[in-house]
Amino acid sequence: MISIYDAQIVFLPFSRNPFIKYDDDLKIALLLKKYLAKKENLKIIKSTLDPSDMKGIIRESDLLIGERYHSVVFAFSEKTPTIALSYDVKVDEFCKRYGIQLLNVHEFTAEALNRLLSSLGFKFERRY
Repeated sequence: MISIYDAQIVFLPFSRNPFIKYDDDLKIALLLKKYLAKKENLKIIKSTLDPSDMKGIIRESDLLIGERYHSVVFAFSEKTPTIALSYDVKVDEFCKRYGIQLLNVHEFTAEALNRLLSSLGFKFERRY
């Protein structure tokens, strides 16, 4: 996706629990970065931001791909196009209620994401 769209990705950690394996988003972001061919296109926010700052970043984004419930809620409140990575009933119900696209986290692949973006006719537009 990064190479196809020359996307600039901003990773916003929403959860930072170092005691639960997959509940520390910063660790997940650093792991993700290992797999990217264009590492310079990924910006990881390492500092703790307050919700209004997170919403501001989301507001200025072309698209949010979110796994955390609050990232999806923030994107909805800021009218940012969203693809939610479905993992939990509360995410599914929120997305179904408001017409937000879902992609099951267990079926997530680059190909699945590209198919979804293509089916939506999503176009990235530079804002600068």
